[in-house]
Amino acid sequence: MRFSAPESAEPSELREAAQKMEQLAVMVENMWDEMPPPPEVREALVALAYTSMQPPKGIVGRYRAAIRGGISYARIKLRGEQEAFFDFVVAHRRLSNAILTAIERENPAYQEALSKAVEGAFSDLEQSRALTPEDTLDQLRQLSDEALRELR
Repeated sequence: MRFSAPESAEPSELREAAQKMEQLAVMVENMWDEMPPPPEVREALVALAYTSMQPPKGIVGRYRAAIRGGISYARIKLRGEQEAFFDFVVAHRRLSNAILTAIERENPAYQEALSKAVEGAFSDLEQSRALTPEDTLDQLRQLSDEALRELR
């Protein structure tokens, strides 16, 4: 099950959904540890973040998703809802990132492994050369991969 913009939403509905997601993202960013019971709320948010990141399975699933996405975007464009749709996409991304960051923060093993990886990477800082943005991105990916390998 993928999380996507409502296909027949009016611009105000898309904008309202985006605003609600933004509010929820702020709550997750600031109050994840204090979120009220039931724990199912946190579990639902985690499920939302993970399911929205999963690509469609198989070639038929990808083809269907591409066709459905193209048709939905054409409908959005014809109705003049692009701005509201982009607000929705940005809000969804922020919410997903907030949830994933909260999950990482509450995992002490991940935090420790990441700290060690960062420490190791910057231990020989004086000898390092200036990095390009691409080099920096590669190094950050390597650090994250190292931290994840240490957790396994």
